[in-house]
Amino acid sequence: MEEEKRYKSKFSSINLQPFMIRGKILRCLVAIFFLSYNIILIQTGFAQNTQVADTQPPSVEAPQFIIARATSPSWTQVNFQVNATSPSSDNISVYCNPSSGSAFPMGSTIVLCAAKDPITSLVSYAMFNVTVKDTSPPTFKVPNSILRQADNLQGTKITYDANASDTVDGSAVTTCDPPSGTTFPLGLNQVKCTATDKSGNTAETSFSVIIGQTPSEEIGGNAISMLSQNETNQLKSPEFPVSENITDDSTPEFPVSENITDDSTPEFPVSENITDDSTPPLEDLVENDTDDLPIQQLEDNLTENNGLIKVTIDSLQTYRAAEGSLLQIRGVSVHDSGNEKLSFTWKQTGGQPIDPEDARIVSQTAASEIAPQIGGNTTNLTFEVTVPDVNTEDDDKLTFEIIALDDNGNSASDSFDILVDDNPEFVGTGNFQSNPNVLQSVINKVNEEKNNSDLPLSIQRNFEKSIDVSTSLDKGFTFVSMWGSFGKGNGRFDGQNDVDPFNGRVYVADYANHRIQVFDTKGNYITKWGTYGEENGQIHKASALTVVPSGNIYLSDQFNYRIQEFTSNGTFVTAWGTKGEEDGQFLHPHVPGVDSEGNIYVSDRDLANVQKFTKDGKFIMKWAEEGSEDGQLSKPESVIIDSHDNIYVADFGNHRIQKFTKDGNLILKWGSKGVGDGEFNAPAGLSIDRNDNIYVTDRNNNRIQVFTANGTFLAKFGIEGSGPGQFILPEGVGVDKDTGLVYVADTGNFRIQVFKPVASSITVA
Repeated sequence: MEEEKRYKSKFSSINLQPFMIRGKILRCLVAIFFLSYNIILIQTGFAQNTQVADTQPPSVEAPQFIIARATSPSWTQVNFQVNATSPSSDNISVYCNPSSGSAFPMGSTIVLCAAKDPITSLVSYAMFNVTVKDTSPPTFKVPNSILRQADNLQGTKITYDANASDTVDGSAVTTCDPPSGTTFPLGLNQVKCTATDKSGNTAETSFSVIIGQTPSEEIGGNAISMLSQNETNQLKSPEFPVSENITDDSTPEFPVSENITDDSTPEFPVSENITDDSTPPLEDLVENDTDDLPIQQLEDNLTENNGLIKVTIDSLQTYRAAEGSLLQIRGVSVHDSGNEKLSFTWKQTGGQPIDPEDARIVSQTAASEIAPQIGGNTTNLTFEVTVPDVNTEDDDKLTFEIIALDDNGNSASDSFDILVDDNPEFVGTGNFQSNPNVLQSVINKVNEEKNNSDLPLSIQRNFEKSIDVSTSLDKGFTFVSMWGSFGKGNGRFDGQNDVDPFNGRVYVADYANHRIQVFDTKGNYITKWGTYGEENGQIHKASALTVVPSGNIYLSDQFNYRIQEFTSNGTFVTAWGTKGEEDGQFLHPHVPGVDSEGNIYVSDRDLANVQKFTKDGKFIMKWAEEGSEDGQLSKPESVIIDSHDNIYVADFGNHRIQKFTKDGNLILKWGSKGVGDGEFNAPAGLSIDRNDNIYVTDRNNNRIQVFTANGTFLAKFGIEGSGPGQFILPEGVGVDKDTGLVYVADTGNFRIQVFKPVASSITVA
């Protein structure tokens, strides 16, 4: 039995061994399975983490804050740059509200920017503040100088006008010492004036009051001792080589009070360098303060030349200008030569030599009430020089001397420096509709009296050597002339937005002066109409205009939210439109266009649409909405119509041109953001020639581009700058269909420029 049991146990043991082996194998397989599963999970998690790491939202680079100088009481254009980068895409679009180039109010405004990655669809945001502050000091209107004869031994009572205006506040409190109505003693006296605006910005200036002796026996020798207290001395004649560039004082080719190149608003506060104490004082009243013989001789013959000459260049003794720009510098000569004419010469005493043909002196002599010791004449001088290109840093300062010479060999002189910028830098906080972006290197004196004066004649720049401003298509366009400057007088502009030539006249929408000005084709002022207000015929920001074949003018009256119609002579005809978003209402009406049936098309920048009206202003239809898809618009500006009644719209915010039928159906589009041919950066103005070629002001690229009606690129001209053929934020463009001349509203430079097409590239039938 026991043996049998052992046998059975042994047999059972033998029978179970295979199962035990298979159990171990199974356990190993299970262990391997779970280990592999865990490895897979770990790898999957790592891959997911890696993918998450690779799909981070884009990085947005924005300024921390911006402080912009206010350029008007209400709003100021501010430019800024926001960039975005992403590891998954090189094409990241950034959208900001308000956008760069928008009008910002006084105070602080929050700008919100968003950047979207087109690959991952992830979005990042950035915020910063734009603060618009009044940092500009007031500008003065004071006499250049006052010269009078004494009433008695104590001198004479002088009354003068001295006031100051401010860009934001309008007027500023002005105080002068000595005040107007003071009795000024004999000799040279200085009046110093200070003006402060409501923001605490202060400006200072000064002018001279010269009181001379009256030729009377009762004054006698006492006057001599009084004059001697002012330490006046005879001006000695300097030795100098006489230049061949003598200009007589015949009628000047240009009005002396005008200065084309220094009308742009300075970057530096006006209080700096408005008056310079380094200006030499007038010091030639008495030859010998202990001897009255020279005085007696002068009393016996007041027209006798005693060599009393004084030349003073404008108080700013150092100027800055860009290469190739035309600079005008003013000065004055005071002399005792009552019956004689002075000759004026210039010479260069330092810096890279200029071509003698690139500089000249324009002079104008006029009789004045000047004391007998000084004589009877003053001569206003304007020195014009085309700034040369500089080769090295050592040549960037040019020194010139202006010399006055009379027939008896008496002379006087004054000198000044010009610092040349070969790579000028522009700053973008200017208001393109009321103040320009300014050349950072230019330091020019702002004279409010000059800005408010009229320009009886335009400033023509008809150069003997044609200035080639074309960069393609066999020199497509050539500069002809230009006129205008900043100010409120006739022929001056404050943000000219649009220009349209018709029938020998040129009509300009003078934006912030709330008016339309009319010129002939050479730039000579003819007439104007419009004042600030909301009544019929009054204007609140003259935004854009169009002249129709009848000669009538349609004007976009921006902040009255309406269109006004005038005759060619400025007589009010009709108006329509109110503020709102309904049919026939506007929020920001822009350039109107007129088709062959007289229907009027008006783009609205804020509503992002085009509305169609009858010639009487009755609403017909509208099309488009905000967006970037085909047929949608973003901040549309100009509208023009070709000979087939096709409608072209400057799609400003989408950087393209769209072409529609007169019923609003999209025909085609062209353009994208960029600097290449056919690319745009904020297209604003449109015009069309008699061959249906389309002219576009590519505003932020500071150029004009020309296309066929189908969008084929033809030509371009213009670069950033203040010289002839250069632009700062051009807005409007108008083509004279009879002559082919192109008129450009060079808004940032406050002027109109004229160009002509070259027949080999642009056909003018």
